Amino acid sequence: MAPTTVAAIAPAAASPGGMQPPGMYPAYLQLASMTPPAVVPPAILPDGNTFCVCLSVVFNPSDFYGQIVEKANPTVKVLEDLQQNLNKFGSQSEAPVEEMVTKGSFWICRFQGDKNWYRAQVLDVLPGPTCQRFRVLYVDYGNRSTVLCSFLRPLPPELASLPACAHRMSLAYVGPKQGNKWDESAIGVFVKETGFNISLIAEKKGHRRAGFEDITEVVLWNRNGPTAVNINVVLVEQDVAVLKSAE
Repeated sequence: MAPTTVAAIAPAAASPGGMQPPGMYPAYLQLASMTPPAVVPPAILPDGNTFCVCLSVVFNPSDFYGQIVEKANPTVKVLEDLQQNLNKFGSQSEAPVEEMVTKGSFWICRFQGDKNWYRAQVLDVLPGPTCQRFRVLYVDYGNRSTVLCSFLRPLPPELASLPACAHRMSLAYVGPKQGNKWDESAIGVFVKETGFNISLIAEKKGHRRAGFEDITEVVLWNRNGPTAVNINVVLVEQDVAVLKSAE
């Protein structure tokens, strides 16, 4: 799954999700209803006040995701091995019926961008005139999509044990210049300063909960050059963000 600045959108031409797919026999439904749903543990931050991170998805400076970069936590290798198994199970298993898919549940979900299968959590169930759609979060990267049931597959327990690899973050102390919405110029500066292929230092400054996710408020530093760069400050200096007033 390539790093991105936008959420993936499921194609409108995907097959209806409410119908029982070929090969999905009643025995499968009975087995699925008896099997406890798999649960992916939440992402775990390292101890201490700082951690190394490489951004994977950016929506705006208040809503972005990254993966931990640590010698003791080889995320890339772990995800490569996991990916092989997810693609295998995703291509060999059948889609569930809509009634089995509930808010908060975990599945293997196809990503429209690269056609691979990833671990995902259902954030919301959206009713429709002919079938339901499901808002999902790809828990190891941070992409979000709205998909049909035909994009989902059961997540085997052995592939659910690894904690989610994507950490949701928000820049501390800074906010949009006007209102609550970041403009494109601010997002552009943020992406330019952070990139998707460099290791950044995230300094923990706060924590909050939104829906099913924990959000860590951070100050981001780029220390790859001769001088450390405080990315939060850069946004203010380039006049695309303002300092938040003390609450």
